Amino acid sequence: MCASRAVYALAISGLILVADASPYDPHVPGAQPWFEGWYTRVIAVDSAVSFGTVAGLFPSQALAKPAYFAGIIVGNVTSRNTQVYQQLPPSITATASGGRPVHEQPTALAPPDFSLEAADFSYNLTVSNDDFRLSAYAAGVTLTLVGNAPNVPWGPGGETPEGALAYLPFADLHWYVYSLATPVTWTFHNPEASPQTLTGQGYAHMEKNWGRTFPEKWVWAQGMRMSRRCSSASVSEGPEVMFALAGGPAPLSRPWLVRAASALPMAWLVAYHSQNIKWNFRPYDPTVFRVHSDACHGLFQLNATRFLQSVVITIDADSDSFGDVACPTSSGFSNESMHSFAAEAHIQAYRYRLWPLRLLGWELVETQVIPNVALEFGGTFRC
Repeated sequence: MCASRAVYALAISGLILVADASPYDPHVPGAQPWFEGWYTRVIAVDSAVSFGTVAGLFPSQALAKPAYFAGIIVGNVTSRNTQVYQQLPPSITATASGGRPVHEQPTALAPPDFSLEAADFSYNLTVSNDDFRLSAYAAGVTLTLVGNAPNVPWGPGGETPEGALAYLPFADLHWYVYSLATPVTWTFHNPEASPQTLTGQGYAHMEKNWGRTFPEKWVWAQGMRMSRRCSSASVSEGPEVMFALAGGPAPLSRPWLVRAASALPMAWLVAYHSQNIKWNFRPYDPTVFRVHSDACHGLFQLNATRFLQSVVITIDADSDSFGDVACPTSSGFSNESMHSFAAEAHIQAYRYRLWPLRLLGWELVETQVIPNVALEFGGTFRC
């Protein structure tokens, strides 16, 4: 990146060069252990299936557990099951625009432009100017995605789920949602199925994590419901409602912060977007979160309330619809999470009515039911 388009910023390790790239791009590794991972989930427009693919790496680190991971997750809301196919490539290489090594930290000032490639060809992702191509292979099955803009961002102006929290120099984990819904063409091949090859159109949720490790426990969920005008011939209408959420203990593991972190309430980040509402919730809004998590019964409920706005999200999945998925720990990738692609979400959105006074109080604005939802319990939140 030319000097005229680079700035200096204060980050975890001090003054480092920052490039006008997207947070979806690869980052410069921090203090070890340090990982980054990319996750994409596609919901088909004209069928009951959904597909997820994940790739993660602890670059150039000697760990007790695998340092590289790639996987494919397949869900079917009709049969209410989730299949997980995992691969442990010998390495995954991340490169910046033009195949250059990653020497600069990205910011939110430009579209993403990077590539990921596994040494055994089990995962390849190329993103350039909002166009992307992804191919993944694991345990005999393959998934190919081809997509392009328009994307649906978490918020305006490159807003991230964390907001100002993204700039805390002592945070051990970061979450960035590049798009809540990007139109894609997908192809899935399973030589043991009939038919062996499926293809169609859908919308992709695209995100990334990076940092030292996942927390000791967490919940993540994501879903969208297609417009009833969508058909297999056109995806131009897009989803009519979308949500994503994640949370757990505050990601603070520095010795001088451990005690403070244990005294803090769990931190949750939530986006709920419909045709009438575009609400994002964070702890510092301030938002009051009330959460009930019961992985053994496949149940999760979150109530997020701030000034004049409140959303209640209830997600349930059959307990036998979950599959184990590897995730980053301080010693490498390990099956520390349970994942269902066959959950259902019920959402109620409320506004506080101030006038007329005789109607003062919470008013139900809309109710949504979303099938084909992804629900993940991780760490000690698992059953």
